[in-house]
Amino acid sequence: MLTESTHYNFTSLIENKCVCLVGPADFLEKIDNKDNLKKINGSDVVIKINRGLDLSEKYPHLIGKRTDILYNTLLENCVNGGILDIEKIKQSRIKHIRTIPKSDMKGNAYPNSNNISKLSTLQKLEMLHSLGTPTTVMKHDFFTQVSRKVDCRPTTGFAAVYDILAARPKSLYITGFSFFLGGPLKGYWGGSEPGGIEEEWGHSEEVHAERVFNSTRHVHKNMWSVFKQEILPAKVVSMDPIMEKIFLLEKYDRNEYNKIIEDYSWGS
Repeated sequence: MLTESTHYNFTSLIENKCVCLVGPADFLEKIDNKDNLKKINGSDVVIKINRGLDLSEKYPHLIGKRTDILYNTLLENCVNGGILDIEKIKQSRIKHIRTIPKSDMKGNAYPNSNNISKLSTLQKLEMLHSLGTPTTVMKHDFFTQVSRKVDCRPTTGFAAVYDILAARPKSLYITGFSFFLGGPLKGYWGGSEPGGIEEEWGHSEEVHAERVFNSTRHVHKNMWSVFKQEILPAKVVSMDPIMEKIFLLEKYDRNEYNKIIEDYSWGS
């Protein structure tokens, strides 16, 4: 059922549409929520990543309730795709689930592959497909090309940017990506909830954010640099005001990022 394809309406959902890609960065609590939410809700297509569906329930005032496309690793655990909830996905009226191929530590993807490790996950996707929400896999050679640009395995969100642009949207508004210069919104990894990171990994979300920042698998500095060089100049791309400031930085630096957040807080 899961094939490397753009069948089942993936491209048609995006082509020539005004698209919004929503990330989980905690700076979303700092910006003008009314204006940002207006841009999110005013898009033809709203795309969220991994546990973004859970965040829609926790923070509808920041990222809205709507999700048209969900990019998900299909690894059902607290630090990856979260638990796929069929009823929640049905209620959210998600039109499409998009995933990435399985790859090695450097992001070299394996042909005709996906990250599903549980039979129950496949059964859920089959059920969702029968209910009108199909799942497709990003082409492995495309994912590998993106990986080679950043010399690491790209995050699902970073790969999604290239995947979306390849489908030729009319515009792409991106919000909520800090490249882990800052952490995600509280609860993104489940926190102290049952099945959350404290129960499953034995440490806090703050500790995990630090580990992610220092990851050698997902090198966020490389992704920030390539985004700045290749995505930022694209005429169809626009971003929230804090992301704009992140890409005005001369170097990938957490202290400089913190200054952006402090200055923005004082100015708001």
